[in-house]
Amino acid sequence: MRDENRSTNIMTEESRQSVPCPICGQPCTKNLREGKIPLYNCLMCHMFELADEDVPLIADYKPILAGYLLETYLGRKDPVLINADTLTKITSDSRIPKTAMQKLDKIILSLYHVTQGFKATTYTEKTPPAIGYAKDLAELFAMIDELCHIGYVKVTKKTIYGRGNPIYGEYALTIRGLTYAESLLTTNTNSTKVFIAMKFSEDLITIRDTAIKPACESCGFTASTVNEEEHNGDIPDKIISEIKTSRFIIADFTDNNPGVYYEAGYAKGLGRTVIKTCRKDWFDDPTEDENGRKINRLHFDIEHDNLILWVDADDLRERLEARIRATIL
Repeated sequence: MRDENRSTNIMTEESRQSVPCPICGQPCTKNLREGKIPLYNCLMCHMFELADEDVPLIADYKPILAGYLLETYLGRKDPVLINADTLTKITSDSRIPKTAMQKLDKIILSLYHVTQGFKATTYTEKTPPAIGYAKDLAELFAMIDELCHIGYVKVTKKTIYGRGNPIYGEYALTIRGLTYAESLLTTNTNSTKVFIAMKFSEDLITIRDTAIKPACESCGFTASTVNEEEHNGDIPDKIISEIKTSRFIIADFTDNNPGVYYEAGYAKGLGRTVIKTCRKDWFDDPTEDENGRKINRLHFDIEHDNLILWVDADDLRERLEARIRATIL
């Protein structure tokens, strides 16, 4: 029995290798698991699964993957599987910066969380470029330098390592930087949640599941309505909580449900983007009441907004995805 245990321990040790991380290049361990995809455990990227044959796939995506893995590790319980299928989903995640300015936002938020607002933190050659989705330290420090120039970041102590090299030292947010960081937090720029405000009729629930949710998922968001969630509090409390933690709101005004107006108005008051939709045949119905007023009439504040007037699930899914990519991402 002792020999068996010893043999097992030796095999376990032999299956674990110290290698450079294939994503960020930092030291990490690679666990070769029999019959399974190799498991990497990196100090910067944390745990992920990547098969040897899939390594070439990530060549052009390393800064994105490193930034994504570093930014999202707190919310993960399981290692991220990286292959041809998941790579597309990861690289389209809504949290990944699409512009140079959005990369600067990542650095500002990283500084805000690390320094707890007013403290300073030290950036050196060991600082991961992934905090700004940068390809290397040179790009990272160039971005930090720009943040200093525009007044969001200040250098509290610096050490210059050779001509042309980055300035390593202590950095902190200025009051202007703090204000901007907190504005980013209140607009939930890192949230992947979307709240759907709609009437809970059978036909609209079908539209939610076949059009609204798929459109959001294709853009890297998870959309839900309150009736899908388990909760102990009052529904209005749950609605307020969900709206506060969402990146944006989708409000469908088909059937003129009063609750949709309330939820859309509350979201707008918080500064959340509200994408408004309505079924076209309902909106265009010319039927009038006894006073000659159109029955299917939205409130005038909404009626002339840039509504997505959809025909069916396919139409709404396509147009909603286009609107999200144009106004949110």
